[in-house]
Amino acid sequence: MKKIFFLALFILMLNNQAFSQKNVRYIPDTLFQGKKVTIVYNNKNTVLADSKNINGIIYFFENYTWNAFDLELTKKDTVWVADFLVPENAALTLVTFNDGKITDKGGKITYCQFIMDGSGKSVPSAYIGLGILPNKNIS
Repeated sequence: MKKIFFLALFILMLNNQAFSQKNVRYIPDTLFQGKKVTIVYNNKNTVLADSKNINGIIYFFENYTWNAFDLELTKKDTVWVADFLVPENAALTLVTFNDGKITDKGGKITYCQFIMDGSGKSVPSAYIGLGILPNKNIS
């Protein structure tokens, strides 16, 4: 039963990443603890399509706690870009975007991404973080 649960969770994670990548991209594609990441947000087909100024919040699930940080987004051509250093103990990340009135959380499929450890494996606590994402205080 436990294997079925983790398999279903893994499939959900794959779907989640496939859909969220339409509007949010990470460079590099794979996030690693303690490494820099560039977040690229394309608001063209989102609730923020007509917004002129966009802010972002990045959440990291680390040490079984969610921590939030402001993203300093810069408009480059048709997308919004921000650089951020992934915390050393991070297991999962989630980003949201807003214009001060409207927030884009990615819908039912959030802008969520697993973070890998130094050996290239997802951090085990990431699954717990993914499990509590529906909490309205988080996403």
